[in-house]
Amino acid sequence: MALGHKLTAEHGFLSFVVQGEVREVDIQKLIDAGRVLAQKRHRFWILADVTHMTGFSTDARRAAAQNPYGDQFHGAAVVGATTFTRTLITLVTRAMILLGRSHVDVRFFPSIEAGTQWIREHLAREDARRAAM
Repeated sequence: MALGHKLTAEHGFLSFVVQGEVREVDIQKLIDAGRVLAQKRHRFWILADVTHMTGFSTDARRAAAQNPYGDQFHGAAVVGATTFTRTLITLVTRAMILLGRSHVDVRFFPSIEAGTQWIREHLAREDARRAAM
């Protein structure tokens, strides 16, 4: 991934630490990792630290918006977003919704801990719903 992005799957969600520009290949890696996680949990969540994000290429935005597995992507907690980064992420999220690929819930948080807590709460509710079925 470009400039040392770090992508890990742990605790039932993906963690994506961005260093530099997000490119199409980075989005494809997120899509692939999300698809694998969704096979286990039916959906996936992303915790994204975009503190050091410098851009989001046009091809990357298009790939995210047109993700054929978008219905499995349930939400993202974003940390460290500047006004510019928030705008880009919001535009991509709206494009995903308009294209019918996802009803993704994206929230911006001041810390990794707050974003992680939000995702864990959602995962716990999902687990409780599945257990009740």
